[in-house]
Amino acid sequence: MRAASWQEFGAGIITEAPPAPRPALTRSNSPFAPDSRTNAAPDRLECGVFPFSGTVIKPLSDRLATLLAIAALLAAMLAFALQVVYQDANRAAFITFNAFLQGLPAGLWASVSVLGSSLGALALFAPTLRVRPRWAAAMLLSMPFVWLYSQGFKWMMDAPRPPQVLDQSVFHFTGTLPPDPAFPSGHATTGFCLAAVVTLLPSRNYRALFAPVALALAVAVALSRIALGVHWPLDVVAGAAGGWICGMLGVAASGHWRFWEGRQGIRLMAATLGALSLLLALQNPGHPSARLFQWLLALWGITGAAMAWPACRAGHHA
Repeated sequence: MRAASWQEFGAGIITEAPPAPRPALTRSNSPFAPDSRTNAAPDRLECGVFPFSGTVIKPLSDRLATLLAIAALLAAMLAFALQVVYQDANRAAFITFNAFLQGLPAGLWASVSVLGSSLGALALFAPTLRVRPRWAAAMLLSMPFVWLYSQGFKWMMDAPRPPQVLDQSVFHFTGTLPPDPAFPSGHATTGFCLAAVVTLLPSRNYRALFAPVALALAVAVALSRIALGVHWPLDVVAGAAGGWICGMLGVAASGHWRFWEGRQGIRLMAATLGALSLLLALQNPGHPSARLFQWLLALWGITGAAMAWPACRAGHHA
């Protein structure tokens, strides 16, 4: 409202100026920019409830994202080199870390480890379909990279796991020994892929909240593999570095293929994540004490996927 003169105030003829137009938020060209729904076409705003819409978008800069990718690549290369040259030091470090981590119960480590499986991580992301569908899309798109990186180098390096090399009297091993080679850790790869997605996609305000939690969870997943006695330290270092790169690739792919903005894309992801969560419930966790947590995580994923369908039918807009 404009300022009124004393004459106008006394005469009661104060007029109201038209409201200033609200500046439109423009979508950043950076593939690492958070998804903004405010400029999307009306026919593409058909699903979900987006409580963060209208906030000022502060995307992660391309320069910082590039530096993080280079750091992860260098860490992966270093882990590969050390794996070949310093096997004795790797074994000594494993025995030390494995003994130290026994301060927490094996059942807790086994439950945390479930979050690092591909099915477990995807089930964890299922509820984001309703509020932040790009997060789920980025995680789904990163999974092929995770599989190619972890499984490809596993069979290329063909490194034995600790129980296949060490006398089990010198370390703690619990659960079922996975059948595939050790290097790199697939669980650490998935865990840090998850951390990359949660770190790169939120706006600056929410990144400060979500990123530390995601990184702490990824570190816990990586340590759980050592605590359970199924991975060497360099396995999880290489997995963490590769997982971060895979997560960045998934985020970039979700910025290029924006199927998550439409009704059919949401429904396809909901059906996929719901089916994978059901498969998680039927999977052997490798440790009996992790069975209950695995079922709860599967229920979390199925419920999150199911919640996305009513939003699609109702046609919620941002």
